[in-house]
Amino acid sequence: MDWEGLFAPQILDRGLDYYQRGLVTNFVTTKGQIQANVLGTERYRVTLTVQDDQLVDADCDCPYAAEGEYCKHMAAVLFMLDETPTTPAVAAADINDLVAQADDQQVRTFLTTLLQADNRLVLRFKATLGQKMTTDLGDYRQQIDDIFNAYMDRYGFIDYESASDFEVDLTDFMTTDIADLISPEQVDLPSTLLEEIMIKLAQLEIDDSDGELMMLMDNCSDVWQQILEQANLPAKRQLFDWLRSQLTEKMALLEEVIEDLLFDNFKESEFMATKLTWTAEKLKQAKKIDDDWVSSLTAEKWALYHVQTLVALKRPNAEIDQFFQENSQYSRVRQYIIDRCIQQYDFDRAIQLLKAGKQQANGIIRRQFSVQLKDLFHQLKRPADYQQALWSLLTTDTSVDMGLYHDYKRLFSDNQWPVEREKLLSAIKEYVDIKPILADERLLQPLLTAVLADDGLESVQTYEKLLKPKFAKALLTKYVVTLQAMAEKTGGRKYYQQLVAILRRMLRYPQGKSVVVQVIADWRERYGRRRAMMDELDRLDI
Repeated sequence: MDWEGLFAPQILDRGLDYYQRGLVTNFVTTKGQIQANVLGTERYRVTLTVQDDQLVDADCDCPYAAEGEYCKHMAAVLFMLDETPTTPAVAAADINDLVAQADDQQVRTFLTTLLQADNRLVLRFKATLGQKMTTDLGDYRQQIDDIFNAYMDRYGFIDYESASDFEVDLTDFMTTDIADLISPEQVDLPSTLLEEIMIKLAQLEIDDSDGELMMLMDNCSDVWQQILEQANLPAKRQLFDWLRSQLTEKMALLEEVIEDLLFDNFKESEFMATKLTWTAEKLKQAKKIDDDWVSSLTAEKWALYHVQTLVALKRPNAEIDQFFQENSQYSRVRQYIIDRCIQQYDFDRAIQLLKAGKQQANGIIRRQFSVQLKDLFHQLKRPADYQQALWSLLTTDTSVDMGLYHDYKRLFSDNQWPVEREKLLSAIKEYVDIKPILADERLLQPLLTAVLADDGLESVQTYEKLLKPKFAKALLTKYVVTLQAMAEKTGGRKYYQQLVAILRRMLRYPQGKSVVVQVIADWRERYGRRRAMMDELDRLDI
């Protein structure tokens, strides 16, 4: 399949680098579709659609792809697709035929040779035979040590070049060797090994610029989940106690993983009762921390865990409400109760809590409550409240949200809108940039005034396509004034290249050539001794 021409060269190079470093995971192909995760600073999901050996659609949830571009994550998956055999069933059949042709002695001899060369294969073969004995613990520990030591330098540090291979090797050990040991009869050995890996990871010094630790923690969590699904109640008790005991400063790196395991699992009544007491104690301790910022964050986390546990235990509503009243300052707790009210169709209380939350919170949290309140009014078909909520958002936001603006505009007829628009523009804060609205409404004279008032040329270049047909002279004057101020500052060759690039842009204007010629003549007279500047001006073909 010919696809590389769809990508910019630098994007193609980065995609190849991602593929070669093993950052494409969960690669799955079905008829006409390919899905995979690509790991970096975050995990991105890529979906590709292929028809008649042509790429017809590509989707990724990274910010670059959100702009409609082909991204490096898509390229990485396509490189893997090119290297993936297209006829796995035939290959498997060939292997089966080959094995069938060998007699028992040939198979035994070949297998013995392989096992003698690789101790990890010995452990996998034992697991295949069902020999999951605790006597193997030392061998498995040695395998773990070997993986860590293979990538560490003499100071115990894993550098950037080694980090990706380390992640791939350790992930393979966890998801294959350890996962193969898990069964209802045997969770002690795999859990012990996973515990040791977690402790080592928490103490590890590594350059994980591409998110290797995040990937390892995710994979570690997945294997833990498999263990917990197989564990009986006595085994769960041991695992619950061990996980709780690890929530210390030394394990801060894995704190979120451990907490998720504890609160997403262990739903039996005895664990829930313990969690209720435990979360109450942790909340009490957090409120005593001297650092207000740390205290607030930590207390909010444990307050949320506590109220979730209260709900899971089906405690009386009065008890849940009492706890909320005592901890309503925590926005995540408030949000949890609001969502619960909506699930229970108690919309009046949800609205009450959202309004109170708006008064109490500020910044991003305040806006989140405002948006949710707006959406709830819209859902409940309360047009007057919905209109007021939109107005409030548009007149209190620190930047213009054009989506909200268009929602508000749709509430009015064409005849009503000009008057309402002026009211809205007058009510928006003075420091808010309203140029996107002026451009959207084609209010060109006010837009020109705002553009000319801005420092620099960013606004000119953003809106010149809209303004140039009518106000080319005014924009050219802005260019000249700004360029003259920029030219007074000396700089290196790259700086002068930037000035010449602006001159080239001015050439696209009516009368632009004559203005540029005048500017260049002035600069040659005033700055003739700036050799780099003169060289760049010489390259400008007029």
